[in-house]
Amino acid sequence: MRQIGVLTTQTDAERFVDYLLTLKVDARVDSDGDQWAVWVRDERAVERARTLFSQFQASPNAPEYRQSENEARRIRAREQKRQKKIAKKAIDVRTTWSHPATKQFPITLGIAIFCAAVFIISANGINWWLMPLDLSQISANHQYWRLLTPIFLHGGWLHLIFNLLWFVYLGHMIEARRGTWRYLILILILAVVSNFLQFAMEGPSIGISGVVCGLFGYVWIKSVCDPGAGFYLSSLTAIIFLVSLFIWRPEVAHIAHFAGLFTGMLIASFPIFIHRKWAL
Repeated sequence: MRQIGVLTTQTDAERFVDYLLTLKVDARVDSDGDQWAVWVRDERAVERARTLFSQFQASPNAPEYRQSENEARRIRAREQKRQKKIAKKAIDVRTTWSHPATKQFPITLGIAIFCAAVFIISANGINWWLMPLDLSQISANHQYWRLLTPIFLHGGWLHLIFNLLWFVYLGHMIEARRGTWRYLILILILAVVSNFLQFAMEGPSIGISGVVCGLFGYVWIKSVCDPGAGFYLSSLTAIIFLVSLFIWRPEVAHIAHFAGLFTGMLIASFPIFIHRKWAL
């Protein structure tokens, strides 16, 4: 950083710094006794700034300098807004490592533990209120929670472990960057949409895989189309997931998988292309 000159009034010094800002020259003003010193941060811009400083001294009240004050305010406001967005997306690794996972990702771990617990104790027949029903039965009995609760049920150890590994891997990224409540809303939407379409087109099914596919779609779109959001999914991981998704097996709830995938992709795309603050 180099001093390029001094001015007798703070108003003139700040006006010149505003003018430099509109020309993309970063500078600042410091008090120097009864005068005000102008400093330029970038060494490469010093000579240019000195030339502009000489021109400014000749006519500090010229229209171009006065008009620059409003433009400089707009530039600073945009930069402040950009920095706030960056701060929201930043994750302090020191804080992350100092807190237990139950505090960092309570929803992700809570759902994973609940799924495992339900699987272990379901042999005792206490999961009847979680079981899926046909849409006609759900509507007739007003048991609409059954569009959500089948995500907690699994048909075997491999089914459970495979789903939960992906769920924890994808879920903790979203919960850390989007917050607990928005993450919970995302899970609810993915569960209901994927189960509803599955029940309507193929019949009831169980498992959290529809939600997992939705989380994958969300992270995938964010990592490709919105790198600044802080999500990352390697190409190899994406290929492995998509290949496993497209392997057709009659016992698999394919409708739920693709419904979840496209719902997650749509939700992730919405704020990117529409730019709405309230989007998930």
